[in-house]
Amino acid sequence: MIRSERIATHIRALEDEYWQAYREGNRSCREFIHDDFLGWPRDKLPQDKEGIVAHITGRRRECQAVNCAAITLSNSVALVLFARDANRICHTWIKDEDTWKLLGGMSRHGPAKP
Repeated sequence: MIRSERIATHIRALEDEYWQAYREGNRSCREFIHDDFLGWPRDKLPQDKEGIVAHITGRRRECQAVNCAAITLSNSVALVLFARDANRICHTWIKDEDTWKLLGGMSRHGPAKP
C-alpha cells in the first residue's frame, strides 16, 4: 500500500470513530477536533470547537451510515466528502504534529442521490 493510501485509510478510520461519537452524542468527539476548528452544521450558524462539541454532546442520533464519497490528500491536509441521509458533508483534516485533527466541516441538505 502506498503512503497516500495508508493515510486515506487512516483518515477513514478516524471518520468512522468520529461519526460513532456523533451518533452517540458522546463528548469523546472532542478529541478529533482541532483547537482552531470552524464548521457550519446545516441547521446552525458557523461554530468553533466548543460550539460544535456542544452541538454534538448529549443528543443521540438515529442516522444512516455515513458513506465516504471521495477523499483527496495534499501534504498535511485531507478533504473528505460524504453523503448521509439526504445531507452532503465536507470535512477538512489537518496533520497537527503527529496527529490528524478535524479542522473544518460543512453540511447542507441535498438530494437523496447526486
